[in-house]
Amino acid sequence: MNKNILQYCLFAFLSMATLTARAQVTIGGNTPPHDFSILEILSNKKRGLRLPQLSTGERLELEGTEAFKQTKTDKARGLTIFNTTNFCVETWNGEKWIRVCAKMFNPIYNVDSGTTRLNSSGAFVNGTGDTKNRGTDVDHSSMSAGVFRYARGLGKSYDGLDYTHVSGVKVTIPATTLATGSGELPVSVEGTVSSAYAGKAFDIPITVTIDEVEHQLYVRVTTGCGAYTSEEKTIPSPDGDPSWLQFQCFNLGTDQSLDPFTPNETLHGDLYQWGRLADGHEKRSSGVTDILATNIAATVPATVVGKFIYNGYSPFDWLYGGGNEARWGNGTQDETASRGINDPCPDGWKVPTQKQWQSIYKASGNGTPDAATANTWTWTDKGYKVGNALYLPVGGMRHYHSGELDDVDTFGKYWSSTVSGINAYGLSFWSSDIAPGNIHHRVIAHSIRCVAD
Repeated sequence: MNKNILQYCLFAFLSMATLTARAQVTIGGNTPPHDFSILEILSNKKRGLRLPQLSTGERLELEGTEAFKQTKTDKARGLTIFNTTNFCVETWNGEKWIRVCAKMFNPIYNVDSGTTRLNSSGAFVNGTGDTKNRGTDVDHSSMSAGVFRYARGLGKSYDGLDYTHVSGVKVTIPATTLATGSGELPVSVEGTVSSAYAGKAFDIPITVTIDEVEHQLYVRVTTGCGAYTSEEKTIPSPDGDPSWLQFQCFNLGTDQSLDPFTPNETLHGDLYQWGRLADGHEKRSSGVTDILATNIAATVPATVVGKFIYNGYSPFDWLYGGGNEARWGNGTQDETASRGINDPCPDGWKVPTQKQWQSIYKASGNGTPDAATANTWTWTDKGYKVGNALYLPVGGMRHYHSGELDDVDTFGKYWSSTVSGINAYGLSFWSSDIAPGNIHHRVIAHSIRCVAD
């Protein structure tokens, strides 16, 4: 026998014997495999492992073979391919293909979702009343809810979606053919919102299936009026985003049959002196007096009832001697201070704290609209639209030294329940500046926008 052939056969025999003994292989180096590995491939930092490339059609042909049918529940488990149709790595688990795919949708919630607000713009219903249940038990017509942005559409077909959530909201995405590259899927919502979801910003989970690949997405819906207290949304929040703060849709004293998002001077509402009950003094045309009240109900002396009380002397209060810090809040700097005894907001609502006003702008301090982080602040010439679900008109004020109206249609001034020495904090703004930490004399009259208690 040829000597070379004999040597080759001997080498092959010894190699097979070695592999059989070890039952482990390393490719790309001499390093022994770990005890838990049957095969290890060491990288040369230049090349990778290329899996078998099959289209969906070719994979279906494979599934139809007798060899696959006879072993699919046992020996075929773990079979792995790269699907050239959906660009996914697919592994057979004995029952179905498990896919690992590149993210197609980013972000996974609807973009520009402000129009999911189910009580304003195209779906605002007059006369519903500004209650905590605003948006519930009202049949809302279909409206745009933004879009889902995708990449690598590859011209695939999408069958569309009609899904009704437990909240009563129906989500619709029309059937379409995706773009070959990037594109958008429009989403709309309609329905009657249940009371359990009133006043919340919540997420409806939906599954968008394209070419057998399921994509978990979320439709963000807001009911009632409100704003975020953080630039970070909690996605998903099926029961309500904790960073959502519900406000009433109108200033106190506003005609609630109006659309709260259409700039109009009739949205200005009443003007309250800090810490006073609603007794008529808040009306813009109420009479004035320089006699100070001697009780926090402003009923003594009788001549002050229903009148704006002006006072140009320290402590610049309508109440003789000032004090009584818990008229609207609890006299502290607490962000979630409870209602005070004179709070004019209806049950279930309260005058916001200074920190609550601050939270819907940015973490701290005053600044320009562009400096806002929690929500966008968009100037409309008659006020600010905060995010997509809150509008604050410029209602002006009444001066402490005369009771005269001032800054109407120019400045927005809103009280907080938080005190600062003999004064109180409030939100002030105009076209170029937003100041959630301004301090004002308590005798001045400002607007009130109630927040959920």
